[in-house]
This record gives sequence, structure tokens and C-alpha cells, in this order.
Amino acid sequence: MTPKKPFIDPYKGCENPTRLQSYINRDDYNYIRSIHPDKGTIQIVTNNLWYQLVKTLKSNGITDITHIQQFEHAITDLVIEIPRRTESNRGTASRSTRKAAGKV
Repeated sequence: MTPKKPFIDPYKGCENPTRLQSYINRDDYNYIRSIHPDKGTIQIVTNNLWYQLVKTLKSNGITDITHIQQFEHAITDLVIEIPRRTESNRGTASRSTRKAAGKV
């Protein structure tokens, strides 16, 4: 499945950057790294999620501290939707993996 948008850092070249650091479960970290182990993946994933979150909050009118309750509900009720894979959008790599797995 080819992404609709390129897998790039939306904040690359940002004029007013700040650094974000967070603690997460090591298994969750390793899970993402195992799917896409290229250098910079975690930063690109985090920055894309952050970028989409900010965009969504703004589009829903959650723009300042007067909307703190809506903000908290939006974060805790957040659902990330990933398009389901169908025969028409499967890549050749997934077909090869499936066939190889069937031979074992």
C-alpha cells in the first residue's frame, strides 16, 4: 500500500523548534522500530502524530485554555484510523511474505 502522503518529518526546517522528550513502554518503542527500522523513524512518527493532533484540535475549535475539558476529552477519546488492507491495495512484499509463511 503506497501512502497518500510522503513519510517525511512535517517539522523539518521549522523556524521555531523545541525538543519533546517522553517516556514510553520499551516494548511499544521496539514494536514501531521493528515495523520500520530506518534511521529517524521514531521522530518522524512522533512528529506526524503531533502535527495531525494539533491540526485536528485547531479544526475542532480547541484553541486555548478555555477549552481544557474538550481538549482532555479529545485526547482520551482519540481514535487513530488506519485504512484496512484490501487485495487491491496490498503491496507485492506482503504477498511474498504471505506465500513464504505458508511454505514453512
